[in-house]
Amino acid sequence: MTIVRVLLIGLLLAVSAAGQTVDPGSTIWRVDGTTLYIASIAVSDLADGTAGEVITWDAAGAPATVAVGTAAQVLTSNGAGAAPTFQAAAGGDLVDDISPQLGAQLDVNGFALGDGTLELLSFVETASAINELTITNAAIGNGPTLTATGDDATIPMTIAPKGAVALNLLTGTGQQIILPLDADAVTPTLAFGDGDTGFYQDNDNRIIISHNGVATWVLSAGGLESALGTGAANIPATVGNLVFPVHTFSNDANSGLSRGGADDIGLASGGQVALQLVETGGVVTATMNDIWGSDSQSTTLGSSVTTLAVISNFVILTGDGAANTLATITGATTGMVLRILFVDALVTITDTDAHTADTVDLNAAFTSADDTVMTLLYDGTSWYEAAPRSVN
Repeated sequence: MTIVRVLLIGLLLAVSAAGQTVDPGSTIWRVDGTTLYIASIAVSDLADGTAGEVITWDAAGAPATVAVGTAAQVLTSNGAGAAPTFQAAAGGDLVDDISPQLGAQLDVNGFALGDGTLELLSFVETASAINELTITNAAIGNGPTLTATGDDATIPMTIAPKGAVALNLLTGTGQQIILPLDADAVTPTLAFGDGDTGFYQDNDNRIIISHNGVATWVLSAGGLESALGTGAANIPATVGNLVFPVHTFSNDANSGLSRGGADDIGLASGGQVALQLVETGGVVTATMNDIWGSDSQSTTLGSSVTTLAVISNFVILTGDGAANTLATITGATTGMVLRILFVDALVTITDTDAHTADTVDLNAAFTSADDTVMTLLYDGTSWYEAAPRSVN
């Protein structure tokens, strides 16, 4: 068969060289002037070769074959002027490659990432986008970061749930959201609405509340203090008493609303109790300090009464017809100045320097007379006569 093919080719070449033509309808041979060439060859007419070989042309333009590769190799170009060869795939496929790498930006073509049936992560691309998110991992002891990056100098970030539901950032006990220090009331770290009302921390252990871009309150170890300056309200972080109020003013810590105990509040000025309100049995008794003055208290003592209960710092006192000897005066508050106007000569006050509860230490023995005035001071335990008696 091979001899026949050679003779046939030689005959055709001879005919062509003699100026003859080949049948124009031939599907195999073509004549171009004096050149005879093969127009097409069926695969079955090719010479036998090695399974897996690929026909190519070498650097000289001569026909050549590419050696058979091994399983999983791919045909790889070696550049212009060199025949291709079978080589191991660079990186392999994403499924089997234990360290796949992208050679360029990954285009998800509008699809999400997932297992093929359920979406794990979806992407929406803006045509004019210049900003994006960058995820950065971290070394031991540090946390990874999700950062807004891009061409803009300042880039906000939005995290939004779907529907009218909560945005939950923590999942376990002991987790925290740590915000940075900030000293700008116009753009507080944790803000609401248009961004100029909220909370920020300007120094360690100090929280500032801002409203409409102005710092209004400071929360610190000292309590809640107005940031508006002298005269603004304060609430100290302390347990006060009647003399040291717990609702005060900036730069005036000893004036304000005070508390002496359960159902016992006062109004202090300069560290002095100006007004005290005490509730007992559903009745509120008001006691005013001497420097403010108060309503007078008119009292007529009963038979054998030895104690005077005061609810005012000015008492008009009438004795019983059988006369009274007072051993104690009750109802006072620390620092109280009491003036007693006697209207008869029926009251005697026991003089003692024992200084036991509610007793009276006089500068001399005393029995009342009409229009006599006595002034007493209360130190929190007992009474002291404070000024010369006035006999009018």
